[in-house]
Amino acid sequence: MVVVTSPPNVRYFGQQKEGIQGIVGWWNAPKMFLLPISKDVTPVLVANVMDAWDVLAGEDNPFEPRFYGGFVMEFAERLDEQMRRFNRTYDSSLVQPKDAFQLLYDYIGSWNDEGSLNLGVEGHHLPSLARDMVRRKFPQIRLKDVDETLQRIRMIKTDAEVDLIRQSSRINVKGFKAAVEEIRPGAKESSLAEAYLEEIMKFDARPCYVMINAGPKSASLFPSYDKPYTIKKVDTVRIDVGFEYIGYCSDVSRTVAVGNISEQKRRIIKATTKGYVETIKRLRPGLAIKDVFDQAVSIVRASGIPDYRRTNVGHGIGIQVHELPDLTPNEVGVLESNMVINVETPYYSFGVGGFPGEDTVRITENSYELLARLERTIEV
Repeated sequence: MVVVTSPPNVRYFGQQKEGIQGIVGWWNAPKMFLLPISKDVTPVLVANVMDAWDVLAGEDNPFEPRFYGGFVMEFAERLDEQMRRFNRTYDSSLVQPKDAFQLLYDYIGSWNDEGSLNLGVEGHHLPSLARDMVRRKFPQIRLKDVDETLQRIRMIKTDAEVDLIRQSSRINVKGFKAAVEEIRPGAKESSLAEAYLEEIMKFDARPCYVMINAGPKSASLFPSYDKPYTIKKVDTVRIDVGFEYIGYCSDVSRTVAVGNISEQKRRIIKATTKGYVETIKRLRPGLAIKDVFDQAVSIVRASGIPDYRRTNVGHGIGIQVHELPDLTPNEVGVLESNMVINVETPYYSFGVGGFPGEDTVRITENSYELLARLERTIEV
């Protein structure tokens, strides 16, 4: 069996929201998805009773929920059917209260009657203390790391997932354009961020990151909104933004030129833009991912930045902003139909600026599909 513990994988395999652990931390309110080795046995979701309302709302849950915890809550006398179901679940969790690991032990014990068991765990997520607790309880169990296996399962998207990423990406473009409308000499970086957030919140989106900064220090990864920079004529503005919409993420970036920027900056923008645009045009199923990397870097070098260097030229995207595959020179895989990836060839020169640019694409049966469209060159 496999014990899925990281929030992204629990969301994916259990079709769940992050829940209370997003507030108090995983160790204080762990949520685990227990996948049996037999297709004839229903998986189990272990969750805090505070998450029961959302868990029980699913009409076709692919699992049996088991709850722990003792959060104090009262119930009104008049409840609808869904509320009464929640009430019964809450009451039953108090009759024989157990913590999350007791529920895990019960489930492992039900599979462990033959004296040994291979147990797949997320080695990079499950705390070592938790692994030690399992080993002490079941010394005959063999723990196997399945981190990369679970991540690679998520690389190929369903059509429904692609559509949600497409919707998320198109809304992100709306937020991006709202930020661009605020760009003018004298404006502050923070006002652009406010405009972006105001627009995406109209769609009930949850921001993942908002990296909007300008001027010679814009190569710094995170802007300092506590000391906002005032945009000047001849600046470039780095906009790299992403959010989560109905559980799926988007990620878009561009460099915006303000006024008559220097020839050096124009050369950088031209080279980096050509890098990701021309690389995207060459995407197809079966193309080695390391070749994607080599092509992107070569294009930027040939287009005006001869010493261009990168560790990657993009990444997968889905329920997380950064997923497999990583578009690196060391990746051994190939592009496959219904992978969704971001292709990017940014350039960062502290003292000159940050120059991002990327698009989100789906790999189709024969080529690729841009999931959202935004002008590649933007000047104000």
